[in-house]
Amino acid sequence: MAKSAVFLLAAALAANVYAAEITLNETDFLREAVFVSESIADTSAGTAALRPDQRASGSSSAGGFVPLPQVSDSQNDLMDLLRDTNPHIRKAAVIASKQYILNSSPRDRIIDILEDTRELAEIRIEAARTLCYATGYSDVKDALGDLIKYRANEPKELKAMTYKALWTAANGHSQIRDLLVDRVKYSEKDPELRRAAIWALFDASMNYNVRDLFVDMLKYNREDDATRIETIKSLYLAMGHYEAKNLMLDIVKDTRQDKQIRITALKALSGARGDSNVERFIEDTIRYERDEDLRVTAIEITHNNVIKIREFFHLGYKLENGGYINPIEKE
Repeated sequence: MAKSAVFLLAAALAANVYAAEITLNETDFLREAVFVSESIADTSAGTAALRPDQRASGSSSAGGFVPLPQVSDSQNDLMDLLRDTNPHIRKAAVIASKQYILNSSPRDRIIDILEDTRELAEIRIEAARTLCYATGYSDVKDALGDLIKYRANEPKELKAMTYKALWTAANGHSQIRDLLVDRVKYSEKDPELRRAAIWALFDASMNYNVRDLFVDMLKYNREDDATRIETIKSLYLAMGHYEAKNLMLDIVKDTRQDKQIRITALKALSGARGDSNVERFIEDTIRYERDEDLRVTAIEITHNNVIKIREFFHLGYKLENGGYINPIEKE
């Protein structure tokens, strides 16, 4: 196997740190990749950093892998690995494909894997995750959207990842945003998948249609607790808007609400720091709130731990080395 193929598998190992839990035998997956890597001792491997300034979509905060130089041998090796008979190798290759996903041949093959009902579900899930980095392309948006709209019998975990993969298009592409809003309001009946659609709208919550939808869902208290929590999280980027901000204050103050919902709303107020009413409320919570967990949360958000907050609200964030973590890698 060429040295470039070793790079691909090693990159997949690094990327898999953030991948969703798998049911393939992970020991075998690692053994296969390490065996190939060790077979050529003088080969070094690494992953391209995630940088927000090299994005595949028009989203305001979508991160992506820096594409590797277009070396034909590396790309040919990747195409071979994506068709390997060993599912562990195919999975590793799908993960490594993030670094080539802006090139048409790997992208077409990843779309084929996503749509192939004969392929293992966990490999198709990784294909959906990888396509998140290329939603600026119409064929990717179409493939992800069609799976959601027309393929009712797909595994739930695959559909959930497919919803979430569209987050990078939800802010910049009205067609995708409208699809997700429709699924939340009307079409998606499965509670877990509906929450996945809510998750995918987080980057579009400053759009008035999305913001108003989330505010109404929370204001009228018709949702289950898990859905309310996910909705609060996806409303975080709209905390500068007075209606969203005031709604969070009302939720935290409402002792009839589940405590986890109140804690999530209190954390969301970290996005409105600088507002005098919010600052005063946080100070009063620290001093006078009887519930210990709420007091602790109020203290924590004053420390302004950006990475911790952005992880909680499933937002991307920069690393010290200039890299960028796409929130889909935590799902």
